[in-house]
Amino acid sequence: MGKARDLARVIVDSSGAIAAGNLGNAIPADGSITTAKLANGAVTSTKLDANAVVQKIDGWASLDYISTSGTMVGLFSIVSPPGSDRGILPFNTVQDPHDILGTVGSNQFKVNSTGVYLMQGQLSEHNDAHQWSPYLYNDTDDRWAETPNSSYNGASGVSYVYPGYDSTNDPLQTSAPHFYWLIAGKNYSVRRSNEANAAGLGTSTSYLARGYTINGVPAYHSVMRCTLYRLRGY
Repeated sequence: MGKARDLARVIVDSSGAIAAGNLGNAIPADGSITTAKLANGAVTSTKLDANAVVQKIDGWASLDYISTSGTMVGLFSIVSPPGSDRGILPFNTVQDPHDILGTVGSNQFKVNSTGVYLMQGQLSEHNDAHQWSPYLYNDTDDRWAETPNSSYNGASGVSYVYPGYDSTNDPLQTSAPHFYWLIAGKNYSVRRSNEANAAGLGTSTSYLARGYTINGVPAYHSVMRCTLYRLRGY
């Protein structure tokens, strides 16, 4: 009995409460288990399986125009600006580790499977003024690439674009992510629309140059990029 009384003094303090650190594996008096009563490091509703976060991404690809040497420039210091209405943006580098793209060439691409895709585009240029940020165009049918319908099992019949304004001091256009319903076998291109006043940009500052190299690693410029993510289950 003496040992039992000593143990009780260790577990229960003078107020009758369970002393800090002595709960161990005991069950609370009310029989409940809440996140407040779980040990540090236990799984709670805020600790999600990483697969739950990325389960809808079924692959990605990117289309870039890479500038590899010389001074810092924008896309239209390298190529002539395309037409102001639905101008096609060129690319010279393709990454497709998950094989989501079909035929690629002449600044067009196809997808291997019909479904919902997430696209984000960016473009470096100068003095673009009023513009639509990069978007996808259906070249086969000569119309905008469409958003998915409300059930995400077909095209909606409309397209969404991001209008905006770039001053001479804001030469990077970046579009927020677009959702598209892309159809296998169709040709698509990356385009932008503006008021025909885009121009090149450049500087002779050495450490901003394309190809600036540190310890054998050069930094090349991506002056146009379109990234596509294919979504699983749609």
